[in-house]
Amino acid sequence: MLSNYSPPIIRSSNDLSKRVYIEFYYNSKRIRLYNGNCIGLKLHPNRAKTSQLRDKIVKRLRNEIEVRLNDGRYHPGVSNKRNERRASTPFTSALKAKDDIYLITTYKVTLRDIHNKFLNFLTKEERLLNVEDLPVDRIQEFLFNQQPGTGSMISLQLGSREESVGDKDC
Repeated sequence: MLSNYSPPIIRSSNDLSKRVYIEFYYNSKRIRLYNGNCIGLKLHPNRAKTSQLRDKIVKRLRNEIEVRLNDGRYHPGVSNKRNERRASTPFTSALKAKDDIYLITTYKVTLRDIHNKFLNFLTKEERLLNVEDLPVDRIQEFLFNQQPGTGSMISLQLGSREESVGDKDC
C-alpha cells in the first residue's frame, strides 16, 4: 500500500501554558491533532496537570494515530461521531435531556419505562447498529405493540389541562 502520510510528530513545550499537538501530513495536507476526539478516544493531553502526565498522554495519542494511519483507519474530516450513534445512545441522551427539565414525575417515569422497554425489545446486534441503520419496521413493530396506556403521556406532561380549561360538567 502506498504511504500517503508522514510519521506523526509531537510538537510540545515544557511550559504547561502552551498547547501540545501531533503534527503530520496526510494526502499533502498538514494535520494538527490536539486531542483524541477525531479517532474516538478520550485523550486530552492539554488538560494534564503535570508535564510528565501530558507527555505520557501525548505519546499514547501519537501511537494511536500511527496505528490508525498504518492500518488505513484514519480518515481526516470523517467524524467518528457516527460510530458513537449506536441505537441506544441518542435515545439515552434524549432521556437524560428530559430529566434535566421540569416535567411531571409520572411523565419522566413513563419515558424511562418506554426507553427501557425499547432497548430490551432490540436485539443485541440492533443495539450496536447506528441509528440510521436501524430498520424502520422494527421501530414500528415496537410502537404498534405498546399498550394504549402510554398514550396518556401527553396529558401527564402538560398536567391535567382539562381542569384548567373549564369544560367541567356542572
